[in-house]
Amino acid sequence: MGLLSWLFGDSDSKRGKPSTGGIIDLRKNPSDSGEVILNFWYVKRGPLVTSLRAKPYVASGTDEEMVALLRQRAESDYHDATEHPVPKGMESSLRRGAPGDLAPLLFQDVIASTESHGFRYNPESVMFCCTCLVQHDDGTLSVQIDREETYL
Repeated sequence: MGLLSWLFGDSDSKRGKPSTGGIIDLRKNPSDSGEVILNFWYVKRGPLVTSLRAKPYVASGTDEEMVALLRQRAESDYHDATEHPVPKGMESSLRRGAPGDLAPLLFQDVIASTESHGFRYNPESVMFCCTCLVQHDDGTLSVQIDREETYL
C-alpha cells in the first residue's frame, strides 16, 4: 500500500469520504496543493458545554470556497468527528454561538495536535468553522446554526 493510499484511503476519499489516515480530502483535483482546515463542534446540554468534536480536512480553492465546504460539512460530519473533553477551567456555561475569540481557546489542544499529513498547516492561522450541537434529553444531537455568525 502506498503512502497516499494509507493517508487518504481508496478513491472514495477523493469524493470527501473518510480516509484511513483520519483526514478527509475535499480537493476537487487531487493534484492541487492542499491546506488543512478544521471543523469544530461544541456540544451543549442546557447552558453547559459538555464535550467538543473536531474533524480535519484537506481543501483547496479560495477562502470563500473553503468556508462554504466547512459550513456544508458542519451539518453532518459531527457524527463521526473525534470527541474531545472540554479543557479544564472552561467547563462553565457558554452563551449560544460561542464567541469567535473563545473557540481557539476551547480547541487549542486540538489545533496544536492536528497533523499536517504533508499539506499546508499553520496552527496560528488555521481556517475553521465552529458549530453548536444541542444534546437533547434522549441523547440525540442536533445542529444549531446561526447563519449570521461565522467564526474563522
